[in-house]
Amino acid sequence: MTLQQNSPAPVLNRTFNYASLQTLQALGSRSNKRFTRAEEEQQLLEELKEAKAPPDGRYSLSCIFLEKLAFFFFGKGRKSLLSSCVSFHFASKTWKEIPLSIKPRWQHTTVLYKNFAVILGGLGEDGKPLNDLYFYDIASASGCIEKKSIPLAVAGHSAVVLEDEMFVFGGKGLGSRTNNLLWKYDFGHDAWTQITGDGLVPSPRYSHCMFQREGLLYVYGGVDGYGRPLNDFHKFIPSQTTWDTVEQTGPTPPIAEYINGVYMNNSFFLTLKNRRTNNIEIYELSFDTRRWSRFYNSSESGSYQGSIIVTKDRLLYIFFGLTSSDELNTSILKMSLPTTKTEVEENVEEEGLNRSAWLGFAMRNHPSLLELRERTRIYQPGGRSFSQKVWRTKGLKEENDIDKGKTREIVELYHLSERTDSKSALSCNTVLQLIMEYLSVHNKNQIYKKTVESIQEESNVLYVREPYTQSRLLSILRIAMKRLKGKSNIFASDLFDDLPHYEESLPIYDHLSGRTDLDKDHDVNIWEEGPEVHRKNMMRLKVDGQMIIRAGTLNKLVEALLPEQGNWDVSFAKVLFSTHLSFVSSEKLLSKIVQRYNVPVLPDEKAYLALKETMAKKVCDVIKFWIEKYHEDLSERCVASILSFIDGKLNNEWAQHAKILKATLTKYVFNKAKASNDFSNVIFAVTPPEPIVNQKIFSRHLKLFDVNEEEIARQLCLIEFKAFASIRPHELFPRAHDSIRNKSQNINEINDRRRDLKNWIISNIENAEKMKLKVKIVEYVIKISEHLRNNNNFETLFNMMSALTSMSVHKTGVLMEIQFKMKEVYDKFLELRNIVNDEKYYRDLLDKTKPPAIPSLEYALLDFEFIDNSYPDNINNLINFQKRIAQNKLLVGLQKYKQTPYNFQPVHQIISYIQKRLKSNEPEKLV
Repeated sequence: MTLQQNSPAPVLNRTFNYASLQTLQALGSRSNKRFTRAEEEQQLLEELKEAKAPPDGRYSLSCIFLEKLAFFFFGKGRKSLLSSCVSFHFASKTWKEIPLSIKPRWQHTTVLYKNFAVILGGLGEDGKPLNDLYFYDIASASGCIEKKSIPLAVAGHSAVVLEDEMFVFGGKGLGSRTNNLLWKYDFGHDAWTQITGDGLVPSPRYSHCMFQREGLLYVYGGVDGYGRPLNDFHKFIPSQTTWDTVEQTGPTPPIAEYINGVYMNNSFFLTLKNRRTNNIEIYELSFDTRRWSRFYNSSESGSYQGSIIVTKDRLLYIFFGLTSSDELNTSILKMSLPTTKTEVEENVEEEGLNRSAWLGFAMRNHPSLLELRERTRIYQPGGRSFSQKVWRTKGLKEENDIDKGKTREIVELYHLSERTDSKSALSCNTVLQLIMEYLSVHNKNQIYKKTVESIQEESNVLYVREPYTQSRLLSILRIAMKRLKGKSNIFASDLFDDLPHYEESLPIYDHLSGRTDLDKDHDVNIWEEGPEVHRKNMMRLKVDGQMIIRAGTLNKLVEALLPEQGNWDVSFAKVLFSTHLSFVSSEKLLSKIVQRYNVPVLPDEKAYLALKETMAKKVCDVIKFWIEKYHEDLSERCVASILSFIDGKLNNEWAQHAKILKATLTKYVFNKAKASNDFSNVIFAVTPPEPIVNQKIFSRHLKLFDVNEEEIARQLCLIEFKAFASIRPHELFPRAHDSIRNKSQNINEINDRRRDLKNWIISNIENAEKMKLKVKIVEYVIKISEHLRNNNNFETLFNMMSALTSMSVHKTGVLMEIQFKMKEVYDKFLELRNIVNDEKYYRDLLDKTKPPAIPSLEYALLDFEFIDNSYPDNINNLINFQKRIAQNKLLVGLQKYKQTPYNFQPVHQIISYIQKRLKSNEPEKLV
């Protein structure tokens, strides 16, 4: 039997699937095919009658597919879980049952690696997730090899093989806790690694779709921990360990609980049951165009839940699953896949399109080509973006020409296509406006006056002066220069002096007026939402005789921040600005604040002017407060929007307010005001203690025992505190807004150092040849831990104790040696270990601790996760503000420790030694 590691046929290996017979008609079709009703009726699924029924019906199973065989593993039967594997031979259409000595399960995954079916996790007979991994040798059927050292117990997850590695994402763990962890299993080294990805990490989920394409992982949809279905689309780039969202256009699929997804022919097909219409719908995302299209919508019944879909030899097969009548499906259904044609060919042949229409369809269906055309086209007066009218023949009609006494046939046409504009393209008129704006702003002594007049005359484009004090052309050119870095040297080196640094990926059109609120068409203006209505746009509760906000729409929360009467509440502002990234982007919040600035005209002119002046001052004060206190949380896109607001309408109407805000923005953002972790200029009331060092500190070959235990503990405090003080509030939120890039940069740094420190200690103990040296290392680490405890560095203390209490150290027997021969040292070890193991004792100790101190990050994250699980994000579709108050309370508790640094002198040699050893993979020579 010939086995293929990378099978060409796609297999849908999912749990909780919900597909229908009609859904699968179109699923097997080519990506751009659109059936007529007659064609849909011809593309029917039929039962494969020559095949016998399988030994048992089942659902929520897993499958791997080879050239002639499909293997189906486990699943749930009518009364119990099944413990066998069944194979189907496509040529002979026969079944074979294969007994397995593996625990029965469902909601698991099976992937193919070389000659092995790799079975992971799932729910066992007791309903709990399993943490085992089995290799089943398909070629020899020699049995299974169990891998017990699996770091995760999970079900409802997904798994994909890339070369010699398996990636596992999401699912439900112990206690039905949903996660968004990404694990990598190295088949060659039998090693598991948890990957902490940067970028736009997907939220926790299970029952999602995952597939690989060109070395990238794609994750779509699923269900979150609260049972809410998702419809977001993410991709993971293994080479960069970075998550990002998938670029997509067109009508996105609606949210649905049960989804089926399969990747083939460079397209991702998605089947779902629309919860609103109860219809079965099929969507396709073509990776050629990055565009969704719905090409099937049926109200007919016949759904299959937990089935398996396989395509082979232009045929599509459905195995197993539950029918709509909740019966186990034991028949095999198949459907022929149609021949393929391009969309333009179909329109030309079936819809009578002239070939001149091909270019319009190509541009509309291939945005990348459209963008390339936009970048290279020449100037056309008044031209905006490529847009071509496509005409279709409607019919022939006769018309009498009275003057010539003849009857002639006229072809009647009608307009067919939509505009094919590239939304990110700038029109020629806009480019000319930007050039003339630059010349006008830098028009000293009127030297460019005639140039501007000539441009207007030759192009017939009238220059309209915008209320900006700076030229926006410079910002746009700077983006272009960054994108052309290393490819072009056409820009003068001094062109961008004293300019703010914008994000490289920032779209050009965000720098133009009128484009700040990108989704304003789907939004309600803050002044138009109407008065406060209980449970509709605001919910309040009574606490100590006062009505406080429980939940509200974003508009109402901003109204509460900027009331028409009275002063704005600083406490409310702190909660909103410190936690807003858990529910809205900074750009969106800013757009609402700017909306509050734009007071609508009132009948009473005097009242209107008074309110306008009041709102202008409050808005400026609030934005100033935001910049001063939380400038490190502002994205570069948000900074660009603030600058646009300052230099635009605010400068035109309230120049003094604009001047103050511009100075604040310059101080804290453009001039890079002192970061939250920069305490270099702090003046302490007490002189720091002298460093405890000897002459060996200057040696090029510094060793562990050359450094005093207390001094190395001091330097570890300085290293850890710098990262701890840098943690931004949004890093602590389990579900931060998708607009944030590098969501957990500082926490990832701390986690990496925790892992490296643990490995460093364990490797030194394991590699010590004699027990005497092992004891010396452990005694040294315990003394460092004692000094860490005296300096209230609980984070590093926990890391040290984690290393000493690990199974690797326990196997060496060194702790038992210390217990019998060094009772005083062992008692100190037990005392320190008690702080780590007893949560109540640790929390009581931390409450009594005065700064400087570094709390345990692990417990801090658990606190935020507890808040996230205890409070729903929304109440009646309103933002749960009480959850944000609880989050802010935790932030305030951590903030008191972040404000007081350690009064130690940094010793460069020791810090360099620590950093070097933590990153080294080679064992240290201690003697």
